[in-house]
Amino acid sequence: MSSKTLLLPLAAFIGSAAFLTWQHFTQDPVRQQATLFRETIHAVTTHRAATQAKAAAASRSGDDGQAKADPAASGARPVIDLKEMATLMAGMQNGTMPDMKAVLKLQKTILELSSDELSALITEAGQLELPPGQRDNLVMMLIQGLGESDPQAAVMAAAAFMKSASGTPVHMIGFTMRNAFSSWAKKDLTGALTWFDGAVAAGQFESTALSDVNQEQTQMISSVLKTLWVKDPAAARERILALPEKERTVVLASANGFEADAASQKEFSELVRGVLPAKEQAGALQQLAQRVYSKDSLDGVSKFFSTIEATPEERATLVAGVAETSFQQRTWGNGAEKPNLENTTKLRSWLAQENAATAETTLGKSIASTSNGYGNYSPANALALVTELHSAQPSDDLLVSFLDQAKPESNKEALQALAARISDPVARDAALAKLAEPAKP
Repeated sequence: MSSKTLLLPLAAFIGSAAFLTWQHFTQDPVRQQATLFRETIHAVTTHRAATQAKAAAASRSGDDGQAKADPAASGARPVIDLKEMATLMAGMQNGTMPDMKAVLKLQKTILELSSDELSALITEAGQLELPPGQRDNLVMMLIQGLGESDPQAAVMAAAAFMKSASGTPVHMIGFTMRNAFSSWAKKDLTGALTWFDGAVAAGQFESTALSDVNQEQTQMISSVLKTLWVKDPAAARERILALPEKERTVVLASANGFEADAASQKEFSELVRGVLPAKEQAGALQQLAQRVYSKDSLDGVSKFFSTIEATPEERATLVAGVAETSFQQRTWGNGAEKPNLENTTKLRSWLAQENAATAETTLGKSIASTSNGYGNYSPANALALVTELHSAQPSDDLLVSFLDQAKPESNKEALQALAARISDPVARDAALAKLAEPAKP
């Protein structure tokens, strides 16, 4: 396999948003690591299929020079330095652009491993004398790779590893195991669920969390719910109903795949309304609405409301969630993609279209809460934007809701000046009084 053959796809990967901006799309370090690892594995396994097909074609045509030079084709395997791989991954996780030759070696290694070899390496990696975090990340990376070729074996390896890992790695490997479990269920749903039920009975997913919701167990069900629903809706409904009420909500809120099309969205809403009490339904639907937004923007969400025949109460909850998601995603942008008067005015118009009674309040809360800890958006940015929005279209509700959520210590004098622009004297005095209160320790 030539250097050029390896370099081109890897360069594309390193230049992609998945590599350079993966950490911008979540505040959760577990998902940060898992996303990076999953994108790496996807890049190399996709390339493996392409290079193997090219080698086979060259061999059939008599031009077997490259095939002979390809260790994957000849049966040769490179010497694998797991400690070096762990060090490289630690640098990538910390945001360091790795040495190109080292990354090429990592890619080439993964490309050439069979399922049996990966299984053996997982065992070996788990016994290395490395800092626990590096060792556990390495094991998870290898299990991700195994999941591409043999998801059932990856689930077994992840389940075994969870028994020895502790702290954050347990949740990280759980994320990996759910991905593999979902792939396994698509190939053999009965086998995957039989194993899962046996694992639950054996205590594999016993929770030590203070809450009464077993996160690992419920999220495993979430990962295959769409597959089960397509094959047997009655069985899916029965499985959900067998769970405690709180766990039902978690399972449905985490379920992926139902955002794909209108029919799936309708099916999901019917499932939610059939198994959850009324007070929990909007919360479960909100997660789906946010995924629809990420896939199809605001117009897609409007169609989603019509598809599921959202009630006024549901619509109010869903609109608020989508507004905050929209703003959070924009805070990671640069230039025209960052929140500004133009794109926020579009959001404002959409909010008024979908729920006029709460539109301005929802917008103010979304801007304030997002500026308090998301992306590259500061309280000063938020203050300037709200000032522009109010100048373009005066709104007491916008100002009151923003000031209610804003942190006074960020710029108290500017916030007081903004509060003075509230036209309703009662609301204005209340906002100014709150800003005059001493900061909480």
